[in-house]
Amino acid sequence: MEDFLAMDEQGFLLNTSSEQKIVSPWDVVVREIKLACLTNLGGKLRSIYVAGSVSHGTAVMGTSDIDLYVVVDTPLAEINTTWWNILARELRSRYPFIPKIDLLFVPYQDFLSPHRLSMAKFVIKTQAACVFGEDIAQFITPYQPGERTLFQVYLIKKHIAKAKTALEHSSSVEHTQGWCTWIMKRILRVGFELVLERERKYPFTLSACYLTFARYYPAQAHEMKHALEYATNPPTDPVPVLSFLNKFGPWIVEQSNAFVKRKTARVS
Repeated sequence: MEDFLAMDEQGFLLNTSSEQKIVSPWDVVVREIKLACLTNLGGKLRSIYVAGSVSHGTAVMGTSDIDLYVVVDTPLAEINTTWWNILARELRSRYPFIPKIDLLFVPYQDFLSPHRLSMAKFVIKTQAACVFGEDIAQFITPYQPGERTLFQVYLIKKHIAKAKTALEHSSSVEHTQGWCTWIMKRILRVGFELVLERERKYPFTLSACYLTFARYYPAQAHEMKHALEYATNPPTDPVPVLSFLNKFGPWIVEQSNAFVKRKTARVS
């Protein structure tokens, strides 16, 4: 598996995913999800995308999640997602080799503003394969590593607070592990974003985020390695996760705030 996204000669990120790379046994699950979307969304459904290792043909059983983006022609408030919550639980039970299935509904309206900061738009353009409907990736402006590929650095404070609240009220092992993985992935991503403008490339794997961060911040390398371990092997107990967030969270938030402040000062 490549650690970084491919780039062309001009430094634009290339999308190397394809529907043909979605192989067994993941293709069966993707087809079932696609059929459910068609059945439950009907005319509101515009496109379905599969991202990550599954759409690159590098998925590993027992390790790789399935990440999907469903583009709809209606505001999210008008989408009933009860069917998906039920189906997601059924799929995890029937296909235990998949740790997690993430599906994000995205309104088509989000793609009409070329300057709108959107992680979904970025992933669809650079890392996802269209498996149904119109491939709107062709209409999205190409990305180079830089300002338009910064996302987590602006959100990490809010995300850590959200994860801590969820973990403090965790009611199950599944809930604890899900939130642990969610926040650790974001901490690893923001760690890379702090040095992205110096690296001028974009990571595809979490290990690439950690290794690159560690070169620039050796004093905090141990903590970021801990985040990598928690992201891939989340504990069943929320206590150590909360302890980690309470210790390392303030530092990563402080660095992110300083980074954003420097960028704002340069612009003004």
